[in-house]
Order: sequence, then structure tokens, then C-alpha cells
Amino acid sequence: MHSCETAARVGAKRPEPSRRRAALAFALSLALGACATRPPRPSATPEPPAPAPAAAPAPAPAEAPKKAKPKAKPSSAAAAPAPKASEGLALADVGYYLDVMQGRLQQLSASGVNVARDGTRLKITASATFDTSGGRLELDPAHGRAFAAIAKALAEYRQTRVTIHARQPADSALAAACESAVQRYLIGAGVAPQQFAPASAAAPADLPVNATATLELDIAPLVREG
Repeated sequence: MHSCETAARVGAKRPEPSRRRAALAFALSLALGACATRPPRPSATPEPPAPAPAAAPAPAPAEAPKKAKPKAKPSSAAAAPAPKASEGLALADVGYYLDVMQGRLQQLSASGVNVARDGTRLKITASATFDTSGGRLELDPAHGRAFAAIAKALAEYRQTRVTIHARQPADSALAAACESAVQRYLIGAGVAPQQFAPASAAAPADLPVNATATLELDIAPLVREG
């Protein structure tokens, strides 16, 4: 009888199957309710769209090319301005200046042209033939080339004063015309007119067909005042 009571107590402790199912259903409903009430996860914030690239500015209309004004070509015979007395040589520099100028003249001068030093002066001696076909005395082309070299040196060494003497011919009027012809040629070759001592304006009454003269150019340095 004791064993029967024990069995009855054990049987009383086992729950009924229907009650288990009810408990499971209740637990499941609680879980589903919790899921239903859980707030949704926030979605990722969408990135703003990239700004559209700015439109390139329209190119400015090309300007029509301006025509360059033609530059005037400097004349090869244009004389450089002669220096003023205040721009002359210091007395202590005269000897060196003449030495260098003499070397330059000897380098450029053709045969038959003599360059000599006479104290503080240079003397150039040369013969020339003149043509009168143009109505006045002019150096003929062959002798013009020799005087072109002299003109180049005189244009480089502007601190000088030049006096032209025609030792021959004996006719003074013809000699003066030869001096003027040489001076015109040197000026036309680029020597400043102010570098020359005034030339005689005398001219012979009758020009020969041609003339030959022995010329001497006396070159003195321009010394600064004071």
C-alpha cells in the first residue's frame, strides 16, 4: 500500500501534455511580440550625390593679330653723334688712347696708307684718285675702299677731331675740292660730321676729268676740359 501512495504522488507531479503545449505557445507568443515591438534598425544614411562639374567658361574670341609696324632700317652710313667736350678724354688717357687707335688703323688700312704717331696726334697719309663724271669730285671706287677702312676706325674712336689736308695738287681750289670730297665720303661711311674741322668751300672753276691728290688726315684727341 505504501508503494501505491508513492506512485500516486509521482503521477500527480507530472504535468499534463495539454498544459505543456499551452506553456510553449505562451512563450512563443511572448517572443513574437518582443520581435514585433523591436524598433527597426536605422538604414544607412545615403551619401549625397556628387556635385556636377562646373561648366568650363567659354573661350574668349581670339583677337585678330596686329600687324607689326615695319621698323625703319638704320642706314649704314648714319653718323654717330660726336661727343661733347665734357665727354672727352682725361689728359692722362691720351697716350694710351692714341696707341690703341693707331694699332686699329694699321690693322684696317690697306697697303699704300701710312699711319704715324706725331706726339699727341696721329697722321694718316694716302693717295686718292677722284672722278668728276657726276659733276663734282668724288672718290673712285678703288680708293673708296681704302678710305672706308679709315672711316671705320674713326667711327670707333670718336674722341677725336680730324683735319684733312690735300698736299697735292698745287691748285689750291682743286686741293680744297679734294678735301671736301674725302670728308663727304667719310661722313657717308659713318663718321660724325662734328669730328671734322670745317672744310674749305672753294671749288675750281673748271673740274678736270679726273684728279689725283696726296691727302693727309691729322687726328687730334678730344681732351676733357678741366
